[in-house]
Amino acid sequence: MSRQAATPSVLGIAGAGVMGRGIAQCAAEAGLEVILVDVSPAVVERARQLLRDDLRLARMLNPSKLSVQATLARISPHASLHELARADFVIESISEHPAQKERVFRELDERCRPEVCLASNTSAIPIARLAAATRRAP
Repeated sequence: MSRQAATPSVLGIAGAGVMGRGIAQCAAEAGLEVILVDVSPAVVERARQLLRDDLRLARMLNPSKLSVQATLARISPHASLHELARADFVIESISEHPAQKERVFRELDERCRPEVCLASNTSAIPIARLAAATRRAP
């Protein structure tokens, strides 16, 4: 019997840089609730402003897109990984520093429910290395 994964209703993103913001925007436009986290309050505030600007531009280029307010309402920016505890699926999207990514995965492993899938937006670090920082099956 095939088991199909349920679509997450709450997507968590660790890292509010360019990639994290882009993932958050796409997910919110697709109808998901998004928790966008960065440990720096300044980065969180900057992400909030840039998301607003990016969404306004996207709306001007494609008027059929959801309203800026409706999309922003689906994105909750925060400065604490604790907020990701209620996510159904989490994507790590911080800078490409192995030790930092491993630390984030250890924290996510502690904070998120056991059934939550932890993913990475890494381009160079073997995913098995990041998975080894958790108690979850790869």
